[in-house]
Amino acid sequence: MSTSPSPPSPSVLPWSHAAAGLVLAAALIGGAGRAHAALGDPATAVANDRAALQGSLKTTSTAAFDVHEITAPADTTVREYASRDGTVFAVTWSGPRVPDLHVVLGRYYAAYVAGATAAAGRTHRAGHHVLSFTAPSLTAEVVRFQRRALGRVYLPTHLPAGVTPGDLR
Repeated sequence: MSTSPSPPSPSVLPWSHAAAGLVLAAALIGGAGRAHAALGDPATAVANDRAALQGSLKTTSTAAFDVHEITAPADTTVREYASRDGTVFAVTWSGPRVPDLHVVLGRYYAAYVAGATAAAGRTHRAGHHVLSFTAPSLTAEVVRFQRRALGRVYLPTHLPAGVTPGDLR
């Protein structure tokens, strides 16, 4: 009697497949009806993100933009970059956990999910996972290590004059 091997468990699937599944599942579960200052939204509602992420808020200004830095529990830092017209044009994060992307990406979350799903599996290095893509409306770069996550998502057409992606840390 021969038996076919059982399929691999989700915990042993390549990161790209597991990540794509998690991203899609997260997109289908909730997120609707939340009111936050997210990517593309007015910076006046950044306090809503601070409350949703249960963190503290510190704002610093540069000549071209303001940086609203939210330090959430477990040392995850989210930075929301707002141009002089008051629009959040970029979001970055660093820390042991990825923040709630529904909160920080807002209406661009679906574009992020679509881009992440399309890019899944294209870039993988030993010891960490890299997700990088450019879609018509946004650009995303995410790196996950064993105990740390770094991410940058921005709206290329909304970058203030003289600001480059390298300025978004």
